Amino acid sequence: MSSFSKNAPAAKLELDAERGDPEAQLELGLMYLHGRGVRVNYAMARAWLEKAAEQDEPDAQHELGLMYYYGRGVAVDRAEAYKWFKLAAEQPGNYAAQMYLQKLSN
Repeated sequence: MSSFSKNAPAAKLELDAERGDPEAQLELGLMYLHGRGVRVNYAMARAWLEKAAEQDEPDAQHELGLMYYYGRGVAVDRAEAYKWFKLAAEQPGNYAAQMYLQKLSN
């Protein structure tokens, strides 16, 4: 059963995410990460963000980098953070990811 069965817009978002829409996956991951409309659930956040990130969604890649950099729901893993920040930084305009790459390189 959906976490959003009584919330039509969120239920549609979940359906779109399950169908593979990376923007919906990103948004759903952020909802779970920050507790917007649902309880914070880092495992669900990571799962949805990974699905989006694997489809080259730069914001999802950056958020995964942050999760691993700060240990939000996962063990701190600077190598994993570097991997996701690098992927995000390779896409135009993602200066925050570039900044974290610099921090990890020093």
